[in-house]
Amino acid sequence: KQIWGVGENMGTEESKKIWEENAQFWDNAMGDESNEFHREVVRPKVTELLSPNPA
Repeated sequence: KQIWGVGENMGTEESKKIWEENAQFWDNAMGDESNEFHREVVRPKVTELLSPNPA
């Protein structure tokens, strides 16, 4: 079995095609509000890291 992206460069069109083939899976997995881990752990910390300090 070949693993995409390991030891090769994938073209934009090929990458886009593969993404589109997996889009429905990720839409279902993440839902309208993303998954709980992303919503409760990732998003708050990323927001904190990207928010400028007003000082």
